[in-house]
This record gives sequence, structure tokens and C-alpha cells, in this order.
Amino acid sequence: KDEARLASPVRLRRRTGPTAAAVAARPVRRLRPQWDCRTHEARRLGQLLQKRGGSDPNSVRKLLNTLEDGRARSETSLRRTAIEALVPPAFLGNHSVLLVQANALTDKSEAVRKVALGAMWSAAGGKRPDSSSSVAAVLSQTLPP
Repeated sequence: KDEARLASPVRLRRRTGPTAAAVAARPVRRLRPQWDCRTHEARRLGQLLQKRGGSDPNSVRKLLNTLEDGRARSETSLRRTAIEALVPPAFLGNHSVLLVQANALTDKSEAVRKVALGAMWSAAGGKRPDSSSSVAAVLSQTLPP
């Protein structure tokens, strides 16, 4: 019987997919976070910016993209959280961050306006900005006279 089975034309199928070692060797691809988790992601990015002293361009870019997205207009807490998270780069004088925070001073939500005012205040060092400072320049560009 054994000889007949070995001589049989039926062969075992060989698995053609990737091996477990090949799958483990692939780089881990981070998926874009879901929109529902954006507030949590903004908090996480804000903590990362705080930890790195405001000098993390990828985190700043992600937060700015979040604020530019049209879906953020309907979520006050997301806008407030993102503006708060951008305080460390604003303190360093990041022009695009200062522009976004200055534009938030005219937001429809009072909570966002208060946070933006506090962010601009802290970017100015807690005192009235000098006329030659970047904060004063951005405020003169965005706010009507």
C-alpha cells in the first residue's frame, strides 16, 4: 500500500503565500488615524511638541492639516485642542502656526477664541508684543485695523 501511495500522481499542494518570516520582516505601516480619533491625536501631538520644545515639524504639519480640514469647522473641541497643542512652536516663532492662531482669534466659538488669545499671549512671552516681533507682525496682518 505504501508503495502505491508514493507512486500516486496526486501531490500535496504547496503553499504559495508569504512565509511567517517574510511577513514579520515587512515594515510596519502606520495607518492614518480615523477622523473620530483626531482630538485624541491632537492631544498626543501636543504632548510630543511640549516634550520636544516645539521643534517637531511632522507634528506641526499634522496639526495644521487637521485645522485646515473642512470637517474641523464643526468640531469646536478639536479646534481648541489643536490650537492649544500648537503653543510650543508658536513660542519659537513659527510663522504658519502664528497665522493659524491669529486667524482663530476670529473663530465663531468663544472657547476657541479664548484659547487662541492665550496662545498668542504666551507666544509673545506673557507681555505686550513689541512692534518688531513676529507676533505683532502676524496680528497686524490678520486682524482688521
